[in-house]
Amino acid sequence: MSNTIDSIAEKILSNGIDKQEAIRTFERLSEAEKNQLISRLQFKLSGSDSLGHNAVTKANVSLLKTVDERSLTAQHEKYISQLAQDLGNFAPKSKENALKHQQYFVDQRKISNLKKCLKSVQFHLTYDKAEGSYLFDIDGNQYVDITGDNGVNLFGHQPEFIKEAMITRINKGFPLVGYTEELFKAAKLFTDLTGHERVLFTQSGTEALMWAVRIARAATGRKKIVIFEGSYHGLSDAVIAMKDQFGNSLALGRGMLQEFAD
Repeated sequence: MSNTIDSIAEKILSNGIDKQEAIRTFERLSEAEKNQLISRLQFKLSGSDSLGHNAVTKANVSLLKTVDERSLTAQHEKYISQLAQDLGNFAPKSKENALKHQQYFVDQRKISNLKKCLKSVQFHLTYDKAEGSYLFDIDGNQYVDITGDNGVNLFGHQPEFIKEAMITRINKGFPLVGYTEELFKAAKLFTDLTGHERVLFTQSGTEALMWAVRIARAATGRKKIVIFEGSYHGLSDAVIAMKDQFGNSLALGRGMLQEFAD
């Protein structure tokens, strides 16, 4: 069936059949075959076919081609080597920290999308301070924080009104399992701003999503959930999945069960 799906996809892409015939052919397929055909077309139109050729060049569209790490040329390797050297010279203390502390410090972010050929440039910077929208590393370099700490720092780093509130609370003690007046005020303010009836505070976005999934399953009695392709939904096994070229859900990595992805 795979060869048949490929043949249909090629005919559609090369205008070997007209629109009406393509629709009739599609409607005769099973649901699984329809998903495979759609996946094939998306894959080929994304810019690379099975031979590594640009599938959109017929339309005279200029696209950057992806390069597999197993097929790097000497020019690619030379560029990466120079890039690693330049980055090491730019942030030598950060690079030293990454190498010095890796024996006992687990950097879970470093393994995300890790490519062996790019390992020399995949070390995190060590920051010294942050003010407003700027970050400063221990090498004295200044950066614009375009992510706002992944969206957490909506008001920038060290806004005075947040610093004042935190210092005031810390000076009075900071009970982690007890309730404070600030907790109730924050909850009431959130419900007023969002229109939601109640609010649950969690330690992280991952934990919040775990609660949301459980609530949804309890309310509906269903097991399957919908996630957004290409988006991040936290570290819970319930949502760590990706889509293959045929539209099937796959566990994202080692130690993550396929049963959850299913």
